[in-house]
Amino acid sequence: MDPVIYQGNVMLTSWLGYCLAFAQTAFGAGWAGPDAWTSWSTKTTVRHADRNWPLNVYFPIWFDGWWAGKRYGHVAIAYWNGSALKIWSSPISNKPYADTWTSIAQVEKNYGMTYVGWSEDVGGTRVIEAIIEPPKGGDMVTNEDQLNRLYDGVLRRPRGAGEGNDVYLGKDSGFVFDDLYKSGERAKRLAQEANERAQLGSQINTLNNQVAQLTTDKKNLNAIADSTANERDELRTQLAQAQTDLNAAKEELKNRPTGGGDLDQATKDTINQTGQDVSWLKGLFTAIIDVIGKWRTK
Repeated sequence: MDPVIYQGNVMLTSWLGYCLAFAQTAFGAGWAGPDAWTSWSTKTTVRHADRNWPLNVYFPIWFDGWWAGKRYGHVAIAYWNGSALKIWSSPISNKPYADTWTSIAQVEKNYGMTYVGWSEDVGGTRVIEAIIEPPKGGDMVTNEDQLNRLYDGVLRRPRGAGEGNDVYLGKDSGFVFDDLYKSGERAKRLAQEANERAQLGSQINTLNNQVAQLTTDKKNLNAIADSTANERDELRTQLAQAQTDLNAAKEELKNRPTGGGDLDQATKDTINQTGQDVSWLKGLFTAIIDVIGKWRTK
């Protein structure tokens, strides 16, 4: 764990005070900030403010604190096998290789720093990442849809429903459940579902209002149709009376004695007017029947 470290294209002969350069070089990461505290606070993307360290891999650990009058913080490299911790850090004296420690407390004491957490990246460059192992006797998750279903299942399952330990963190199913239950991803998905339900409820209310309006319109149209039907019946009566008057006039003309002379003008006018009335009423009656047929709803 003793790489060659360059600062400004110059190889360092003393690593004292260059903890971030040491971590960057060891993990092959790019520039991660001017100091460890800035890197942890603003450049690191996957942070864990706990001691649930991954098993059997090297990972960065971060500290808060002051050095030479400034809040530089500190970063080191750790390895955890489940029972013992080993730490490599830039030295506390002038030398070009790392100091090693076996506990967080040793680092805190010797560097005057306070442990704040560990990360999966250095300045945004991934140095470790969780993997999904295929279940025993089964096939590995192979596509995004299957992975989403698996993730949703874990998010919604009752506590204790899982069995065994998580392959990455080495924790039991209860720990994994708690971690996912409190995750931002779960909160995001639940909020999205609540929003979708609210939108659906709003759409249902809108449709119900439209149905109510259509029902009212139907009642109004039926009322208009009923009123028009009454007018139709009245006109039908008038038409029948006009037809009767016309038939009577024709009968009178038919029975008039031969040679009796022409009809008087009043009789002619009555016959003509009656014929016109009958024609007009027939036309109006036909129009009303057509309108009623269009308005009447089943």
